[in-house]
Amino acid sequence: MRALIDVGDWQELLTLEEGRALEGEEAPELVRDLAARYPYPGDLDPASATWVTEMALALERDYAPELLVAIYASPYWAAFHPEGKSAWEERVARTRREVERLLSATSLEPVLVGLGGMLPCRGEVELLSSLEGLAVAAGPLARQAGLFLPTSEDLKLLRRAVGIERVVAREEFQNEFGGHPAFYQRFPDYLILSREGFCLRALGSSPRPAYLVPEGPALIPLTGPAGLREKVNSLVDLAPTLLELLRRGQRILLVLLEGMGTDAFPWPFRPVANTCGWYRYIAADFPQYLALFTGQHFTAWTYPPGLAYYREDRPGKPYPFSGLFSELPAAALGRVYPGRTAAVGGRSVHTHVFAGCRLCVECFVRGLYHQGVMVTWRDPL
Repeated sequence: MRALIDVGDWQELLTLEEGRALEGEEAPELVRDLAARYPYPGDLDPASATWVTEMALALERDYAPELLVAIYASPYWAAFHPEGKSAWEERVARTRREVERLLSATSLEPVLVGLGGMLPCRGEVELLSSLEGLAVAAGPLARQAGLFLPTSEDLKLLRRAVGIERVVAREEFQNEFGGHPAFYQRFPDYLILSREGFCLRALGSSPRPAYLVPEGPALIPLTGPAGLREKVNSLVDLAPTLLELLRRGQRILLVLLEGMGTDAFPWPFRPVANTCGWYRYIAADFPQYLALFTGQHFTAWTYPPGLAYYREDRPGKPYPFSGLFSELPAAALGRVYPGRTAAVGGRSVHTHVFAGCRLCVECFVRGLYHQGVMVTWRDPL
């Protein structure tokens, strides 16, 4: 795979697997044009929703994909706005307008999924200084953390903590859920899950103050053609159902809406399960993306929540521009379907890793620091 990073004044062509600059080679004209023509305004700018719509329309017009994925993340990023709920409401309204604009212009069959809403932050559970063991979390709004080498006092403290919902040992989790052996090779000694409205502060979590926290809903909203709605009872039913429609010649627009759950979804919808046993997928977290795009629960892959990602963060790590991941899920819809697929996302890393489309355009942002646009693709386009 190839990647092109555009930061406004210059473009850099790379191999996605190695992150190695390709001197003397040139990206396809379509790739160069998309990256340069639509600069990303930044995660914290509400105009990021407009960017997703503009890029999605350009992809449909210039690339004509059979599957087009559009990921709107603006309501999720309201979590870092001091006005909290009012900022979220404003972003939800703007995102709705942008989605309606996309739906009015597209010729593809739309399927819309809300990934779950945002709740006022009730508190933060600080895990770094209060424990003898090491607590590790990843992502901008951590609600799950891994715990390594805890003492018995650590476990007692956590089980009494107001903001903690569960503390689950590796063996207990594996006995209940099963899954890929490599999933448990990376699994922490204990997995910590916060209560609704609480976020976790641990090694690797964002230091920014959070005013909203993603929920872990039992149900998420879905709307689409009647044949699809009847078959999708769980988030893991979506990818195989879409694959079947694509193979029948249906052209699909899949819209994912971060920070929007059943309470704020503005279209008629069917609620579908967002669970794996007692485990509820946290809205917009990577296990939820994996389940949506692969049709498999998160235990089927090799990356658990709360893993000690720093152990693999070394020179020569594969896929250095893909966050903590050193491999990409082969079962992702955009990798399984052999036709022409494209994705645009206001969520960096998740877009190319989990959608897996032949052509992906995403914001190039790390830790909310805006750096530009990244396009990834597989030849031949």
